[in-house]
Amino acid sequence: MFETHHKPDAFRLLVSAYHPDSLRDPSSGPDTTQSDRLRHTLTWNVFKTLEQMAPSLWMRPLVARATGLPDGYASAPHITAVTCWSNLQPAPNAMLRRHRRHNVPVSAIVDTDDTVISFLTPSPTEILDSVLSETAEGGLLDVAEATAYLAGSRSAYVSVVLPIDVEEQVWAPRVQRRAERVGRVLQSSGRSPENLRGMGVTTWHALHELLSEIAQSRFISRPEQRYAMTAVDWMSERLAVETGRKRLA
Repeated sequence: MFETHHKPDAFRLLVSAYHPDSLRDPSSGPDTTQSDRLRHTLTWNVFKTLEQMAPSLWMRPLVARATGLPDGYASAPHITAVTCWSNLQPAPNAMLRRHRRHNVPVSAIVDTDDTVISFLTPSPTEILDSVLSETAEGGLLDVAEATAYLAGSRSAYVSVVLPIDVEEQVWAPRVQRRAERVGRVLQSSGRSPENLRGMGVTTWHALHELLSEIAQSRFISRPEQRYAMTAVDWMSERLAVETGRKRLA
């Protein structure tokens, strides 16, 4: 029943397969596991598919699933660009106060005319070693400051997408508590970026739900609908396979 997990097209890039971003695909490493390959392919197929559609249609629902709409988010951007596996420049505060010198890696950046969202799609090990760490360089504090710095005068958000193979009920609260602590650290230090609107946690299932809703919208064009449906069908199969594997484990 679960043999399709190992088929080559299980990891195919659904859109923009020849985009320069694909050269940074972490899946190309020799030590990449099947779980990592799927995680990286999900990153590309979800966010690059969203890039093909009008952001006014999906941006608010995305912010809702990514951070819980902490500020209401009433905007409707007109243009968008998505990059995968980028490195953000450290914020000046991080360089001056914590001596950060290395760029800050993020899994995906959704960049619009009035909003920037950085997404981390960590492995279970990376959640412990980086996302939940209070001292690791490139952790949630660095990502928050770097995203706000990139956004400039625009609204900035950060979200962590939990791995498929962890329990949401266990890990989502832990990540959310870390995000809240980062927010308190920034506020207490007096250097909190004014444009940092929220940090949160989401899941691939929630993003699959978002794409499903978009595909059924009456306000989407037929080409955009095809993009959304292709991603929905692909994710449905992959998530079903992973759910089955977890049950057998």
